[in-house]
Amino acid sequence: MISAKEANIISLVNDCFRDYLDSIEKDIIKSAKAGECCISIELISFGLDIATDNGNKITNAIVNYLRSLGYNVFIDDSDYYASLLIDWSVTEDQNN
Repeated sequence: MISAKEANIISLVNDCFRDYLDSIEKDIIKSAKAGECCISIELISFGLDIATDNGNKITNAIVNYLRSLGYNVFIDDSDYYASLLIDWSVTEDQNN
């Protein structure tokens, strides 16, 4: 049985963030087919600014959802534009 928190994340992501996830999935598949194990996506490409409450909320929901799927995901805000760093080289399942 999934937890209420997990169900909430799935509902929120599927209802509000499907376009973002479709784009991320395409980037992951393209990179994986090229033999890569990670990608970096500038959040501005989605129109997201983590400095705003809404941008931060959306970004964190996407991060949590991707993590629930086993990806290692980080927000890199060291550059001018924040980026999502998504890595699938070593998944949580492989560590156990």
